[in-house]
Amino acid sequence: MDINTEHTSANHHISYFVAEHKSGLKIIYYPIKCSQTWANLKVGFGSIDNRFSADGRVFSLPDGTAHFLEHKMFDRADGKDLGAILAANGADANAYTSESETVYMFSCTEKFEDSLEIFLGSVTTPFFTKETVQKEMPIISEEIDMYRDIPDSRLLSRLLRSLYRTHPARNNVEGNKKSIKAVTPEILYTSANYFYTPSNMALCVAGKSDFKKISDICDRVFGTGQAHRGVCKRLPIEEQPTVFRRSVTLYDNISCPKIAIGIKISDIPQDAGERFRMRIYLRMITRILFGQTSVFSLSLCSRRIAVSPPCTDVVTEKDIAYIQLSADCRDPKAFSSEFFSYVDKTLESGIQEVEVEGGRRAMYGAFLSDSDSSEAMSDILLSYAFEGVDPTETVEYMLGITPEKLSEVLKSIYTKDKISVVTMLPKKQDERKTK
Repeated sequence: MDINTEHTSANHHISYFVAEHKSGLKIIYYPIKCSQTWANLKVGFGSIDNRFSADGRVFSLPDGTAHFLEHKMFDRADGKDLGAILAANGADANAYTSESETVYMFSCTEKFEDSLEIFLGSVTTPFFTKETVQKEMPIISEEIDMYRDIPDSRLLSRLLRSLYRTHPARNNVEGNKKSIKAVTPEILYTSANYFYTPSNMALCVAGKSDFKKISDICDRVFGTGQAHRGVCKRLPIEEQPTVFRRSVTLYDNISCPKIAIGIKISDIPQDAGERFRMRIYLRMITRILFGQTSVFSLSLCSRRIAVSPPCTDVVTEKDIAYIQLSADCRDPKAFSSEFFSYVDKTLESGIQEVEVEGGRRAMYGAFLSDSDSSEAMSDILLSYAFEGVDPTETVEYMLGITPEKLSEVLKSIYTKDKISVVTMLPKKQDERKTK
C-alpha cells in the first residue's frame, strides 16, 4: 500500500502521512521520537446511531448499544480478554464511546507491531454469546449507577436533556438499566456487521513505528473480505432548533452549588470543511469569552461567585453541536445573570483584536505542546480522520480569523431560546424550602 498523501506544516515542523487501505480503512501515521507509541482505532458508531436502514430493512437499536458493543469487543472466541493479552505484551489498552464514535486505543514502549496485530484482529472480530452478554449486563448496570452518583455527570447529562427534545443525544451514552436488558447477541452482531467495517474506521499511529509494517499488518487483518460485511444508512434525525428546557434546577448531595450552561447550535454545516471552520470559530469564541484567563472567569472568581474558572467544551458533529460551560459556584443566580449580561455587552462592543490575539497565542501554544505528544496527536489526527480535513491547517486558518468574523458568529448563535441553564443545589436547601 502506498502513502496517498503527506501532510506537512513547514512553519510548525509537523509532518504526518495518510493512506487508504484497499479494504477502505483510513490509516494515519505520525512519526515522532517519544517513549510511548500510541494506536487509536476510531469506529463511526456512537450512541446517536440507534436507527439506520440496510438491506431494505430499518433497524432500531436499544439505547446504549454502541457502548455495550465497545465492552464486548474486548472478548475473544478463545475465551481470553483483549486487555489482558495486551497487558501481558507490555501494552495498556482502553476504549470509550461518545455520541458519534467508538474509539479503541493502546500504548506501549516496545513490541508495538505485535500488539497492533493482536489489537486490530480482536477489535474487528466480533464474538458474542447469550451467556457473555448476560454476564456483561450487571457490569454496565454498575457503571450506569456510578455515573448517576457523580454530581457533575448528572449535571451535564441533564443539560443535554434540556438542550434536545427528541434527538438521541439527550440520552446517556451508556443507556439505562431498562434499555441494556434489551441488548442481545443478535443486536450486537447486527451493529458490528454494519458499522464495524473498515470503510467506517480510521487507524492512527503516533510514535516510533514503520509505515510499511503498519501496512502489512492491515493487509493480514483486513485482507479477508471483511470490508464487505454490509452497508448501512443512518436515518435522518429531526430536532427543533430551540432548546427543550431553558431552565432546570436539580438537588443533590453536594456542599457547593453547581451550574451548567449550554448553547445549542442548530445551523450545522454538512460540508466537512465548513464544519471544520465553525469548530475553530466556536473554540476561539469559547476561549476568549469563558476561558480561565477571560474577563468573565477572573471577575466571577475574584468576586467569589465562582469557586474556580468554568470548564468548557465545544462539540461539533454532523448532527449535534453545542457549547457548554460548567462550574462550582456559590451563587448560581449571579453566575447565570453575569453570563447573559457579559455576552450581551460583548455583542454590543464586539470582540476586540487584543482578545483575538490572546486567543490565537493560547491556541497556538496548545497546538505546539500537543505536537510533542504521541498521545495527544493520535487523538487530534484521528478526530479529523472522517472529515478529510488537515488539522495542521488549524493554526494557519486560526491566524486569519478577524474580530469581525467572531462577532458575527457569536451573534448568529446567541439567542435566549437556544440556551439552557441547569442549576444543582444542595439537598438541604430543598428540604428547608419544603418545611
